[in-house]
Amino acid sequence: MNRPLDVIIFGSGAIGGRIAAFALQEGQRVALCSRNPGFKCMSSDDNLQLIPCDITIASDVNAVPKANIIVIAVAPEHRDRTSYEHLYIQGMNHIADYLKQSVPTRCVLVSSTGVWGSCNGEWVTEDSKSCPEKGNWRQKILLEAENIIAGAANTIVLRSGGIYGQGRHPLKRIKEGTVSWNDVNQYINLIHESDLVQCIAYAMLGKLSMGVFIAVDDEPVLRRDYLTFLRERVNPNLKIPSTRQISASGKRCSNQKLKDSGFCFQYPNFRVGYAQILKAEGL
Repeated sequence: MNRPLDVIIFGSGAIGGRIAAFALQEGQRVALCSRNPGFKCMSSDDNLQLIPCDITIASDVNAVPKANIIVIAVAPEHRDRTSYEHLYIQGMNHIADYLKQSVPTRCVLVSSTGVWGSCNGEWVTEDSKSCPEKGNWRQKILLEAENIIAGAANTIVLRSGGIYGQGRHPLKRIKEGTVSWNDVNQYINLIHESDLVQCIAYAMLGKLSMGVFIAVDDEPVLRRDYLTFLRERVNPNLKIPSTRQISASGKRCSNQKLKDSGFCFQYPNFRVGYAQILKAEGL
């Protein structure tokens, strides 16, 4: 009889694929659930299987076998409200029904720091309340998705900041002079793709308690400072549009709880993270 699956991953994007590779290295049997019928497995490992699965279709999710660890790392194809509701409300309800039947040891959900809205430059922690903002439907939907999954299984919620890495950066737009300089006085919270993958792996290994963890690097940065740093290395002749000096907005997310657990960042700030990216781009 075949050994049961160890890990099910909902989401076959860059993050899901790298998590699958990690689990395989750990000697685990892994299934990667993909809504893309043309998706190709990145490995011929016998311990990896691809399961066609659109989480917005209940029958697809119901057909997924049981596993000890569930990872949910999905993103909508489009950024409109209907796409968000289909994926994060309808889809998460289907996964929640699956979790109640399969009863995994733990579930790791990759969420977003967007559940806190924009704020006024203050620091937020896992204990900070998420105050619904008028008209911010993304915030409400993301928070509801977290609650749906957390109510169905032992769940670790990783509220990820903006993910950057190879192929996930604005360097081309900066080089071409097409990058937007809107909201430059807003704080942004970032995490390198490799650190997010390691954080998910850390949770999978049982090194995080159930609950919410902020997954961002050590240094929230004003968007102006972030773009200026990259401009100086990619296109120093690019003129920076003058903007009215206003108070900082956005939020500064603290990763202290995650670091207190023993997790160590490979890329503690965006400057360290971009050193490798810029080198790979020949810059």
